[in-house]
Amino acid sequence: MTARQDWHEADHKRHQERNGYNDCERSAPPKDSVGPREQLQGRRLAAPSSAGHFSGSASECQRLSVSGDGRGCNTLTGQFDVNEISHASTGELLVFDATFEQHCEGFDPALFGRIRIENPPPPPDVTPPTLLLPGDLTVEAQDASGTNLAYSVTASDDRDPNPTVTCSPPSGSFFPVGTTTVSCQATDASGNVATGSFVVQVFAPLQLTVALNSQGSVSPHTGAATVSGTVTCSRPISVNLSGTLNQLFARRVTISGTFSTQVDCTAPSTGWSASVVGDNGRFGAGSANVTVNAFGCELSCHSASVTSTVRLTGRS
Repeated sequence: MTARQDWHEADHKRHQERNGYNDCERSAPPKDSVGPREQLQGRRLAAPSSAGHFSGSASECQRLSVSGDGRGCNTLTGQFDVNEISHASTGELLVFDATFEQHCEGFDPALFGRIRIENPPPPPDVTPPTLLLPGDLTVEAQDASGTNLAYSVTASDDRDPNPTVTCSPPSGSFFPVGTTTVSCQATDASGNVATGSFVVQVFAPLQLTVALNSQGSVSPHTGAATVSGTVTCSRPISVNLSGTLNQLFARRVTISGTFSTQVDCTAPSTGWSASVVGDNGRFGAGSANVTVNAFGCELSCHSASVTSTVRLTGRS
């Protein structure tokens, strides 16, 4: 009869993370420890001619079972002792030594055996982790002082599943208005280091206002009116302007029209003008009520509005 033991590195890493036994018929002991005698109960022998094994996956336990030529066992009981187990600093198995005792159907005659694995040390780990950084970040603060900012930085490594990542300033820190460089470092279990950085640009809240000139004009030929004003901004932004013009004639009839235009505001201010055609008639010289709404988005969206009386003068 033969016995064979197989070990999977991925399973070993999972058991390292668990840092102890799992609940499924007892798994291999954690790294660098020799566990107590483990009870194997209810294990069904594999088909004849298969070998015993100590293996597992994400959905089953690390376990030991032995089979050979002859009939199988409906009920298998026994125990095994892990006498020695050691790993390289990067997690690979170096030595595994265990003895076992196995009974079929609860009878006294037992199968005894020993399993020993000796693997050569893995090659030195000289490859640094891969640091995964965000691109440069640009944000708008809620006030003129700055803002707290959360970001994500991770790292991967070909030997260490969980390299250590540190950044300064750390995620969630307060970033003042202006430019701040975030410096990050990833270190694996072998001491290999990767470094990187990214820039955080924090802007003060955008200041946006719109103003309306008190004088406008109207064409005596077409009845189209022209109104104008200025947009004030604390930094460049594209602004959409829309509005209405209402003019009362003889205290009975109101001529109304709408307009829209777009302007690229350059700090501190940029002028704008728009032509308005009446929906139900022609505008004429005289007073008119004008409402203008300004709206623009960059890091966030901003709006402003103004309502005022404008004097329309005729033009040829």
